[in-house]
Amino acid sequence: MLISGLQKLTLLDYPGKVACTVFTPGCNLRCPFCHNAPLVLPELVGQDTDEEQV
Repeated sequence: MLISGLQKLTLLDYPGKVACTVFTPGCNLRCPFCHNAPLVLPELVGQDTDEEQV
């Protein structure tokens, strides 16, 4: 599994819980307002996250 980003702590994405967010690359929608374009557009995806970091 390709992982393009990891947010080790989030208090917003799962209300009332402490969680982490794992970002996976790729999307075919190409929304002009996308705030995660560097993660979802294959031509902009950078280095993969090391498995040990997850």
